[in-house]
Amino acid sequence: MDFSSRFSLYDVVAMIIPGGLIIAFIAWVHNLNCESIVRCCGNTIIIFESWNFIQSIIFLSAAYIIGLVNNWINDGVFIGFRNNDLAIKNELNKIIALHGNKKLYKSGIILDQSDEIFKLLPLSYRILKLIIEGWRNIFSNSNVKELSDLGIVYYFSYYKLSRNHLIGGIPIIEAQVALLRNLILPLIIVVSYFIIRAIIGLNNPPYVDKITMSVTLFLIIITYIVMVQRQNKVYNLVWEALNYNDI
Repeated sequence: MDFSSRFSLYDVVAMIIPGGLIIAFIAWVHNLNCESIVRCCGNTIIIFESWNFIQSIIFLSAAYIIGLVNNWINDGVFIGFRNNDLAIKNELNKIIALHGNKKLYKSGIILDQSDEIFKLLPLSYRILKLIIEGWRNIFSNSNVKELSDLGIVYYFSYYKLSRNHLIGGIPIIEAQVALLRNLILPLIIVVSYFIIRAIIGLNNPPYVDKITMSVTLFLIIITYIVMVQRQNKVYNLVWEALNYNDI
């Protein structure tokens, strides 16, 4: 495993970018100029001018730490999203409908061809309901849901493909999914900020906050839908590779 390349790809995309955006939003909310972001640490980061090495390291370290915290929170919030049985089966149905069951049967996969295939928007809605249900279960005494038989086959297939170097560009798509997922909560915080401003009457001028809030809400919806699409692409590529390779 090439640890360095995968570490840099995933951590830059999924941790540092969202963390850096959170720092930028905090600075904007508090009307900080570029010279006051880390003055409390005895140092000054000047974002729009040339940085020295130490300044860059301080900013990237802060962004990475905040990104890790954000990622940890999202692991809990989106507990029903990744490796979702409904989405995994839906992509498997698509592969079988398009290409037939060429080699999937070797893994014991036999599906009813009459199973419904969901399009992106209905599937996104169903997954959202499962995310909310999974989030509620965090605060209940229910046991962790066990993997379905199909989920176990998917996990096993994924790691077989990885071991045989047939995983292709899937890690890149997974990094994209992680980035999109880690942007949703910060975007929700931005919308909440503008709602609070509207409630307490701090909108100045009022139309600017309304436009910004509307654009942010639109970005949340689009980000979520694209996130679901990219994650489904991962499932699709895994099943397609399993259907055409002897492993």
